[in-house]
Parts: sequence; C-alpha cells; structure tokens
Amino acid sequence: MGKATAATDVQQAYERAFQEFSDRVRALQCLTLHPSPNAAAVNLALLELEKAHWAYDRCRDALAVELLPASMRGVFRHMEPNSAEVYEDRVRAVAQLLW
Repeated sequence: MGKATAATDVQQAYERAFQEFSDRVRALQCLTLHPSPNAAAVNLALLELEKAHWAYDRCRDALAVELLPASMRGVFRHMEPNSAEVYEDRVRAVAQLLW
C-alpha cells in the first residue's frame, strides 16, 4: 500500500468515525427531547455515544499523525495511552453518572 493510499484510508476512517459520532449525538439528543425519556434507551445511547467518541478520538489522532512529517510520527505514536484502559475509564465514568 502506497503512502497516498494509506493517507486516504486514514482520512476516510476519520470521516466515517466523525459521522458515526455525530449520528450518536443526534440520537441521544432526540431521546432527551422527549418529555419523559426512556431511561434504558438513554443509558444505551450514552454508552454507544462513548464508544463512538472513543473511535473518533482514535481516528482523529491517527489522521493527525499521518499529517505530520515522517520524522515526527514515531514520537506521537509512543505517547498514546493504553487504549483499552482509557476506554474502560470512560465507560466507568459514564456508568457512575448514570447510577
């Protein structure tokens, strides 16, 4: 895979992740506009939003690294925290807000 193809793939992944994140935000907003929203649906929407947010962050960061000069890319890749740990912390924080 050439450099241009890799950059295009990263850009497309970013755009899909942003669209998914936007869709999840809109879905949650629609649920909360109801006068008496379904708590289970809101909880599920919040967790789905958090998943989409995590995926968006990962794709955004990958795109940012792709846009850096090649000499700087390795520096930023090594600064990324443990993704599973970060995801678990975020889900735990959302759960604490809900319960």
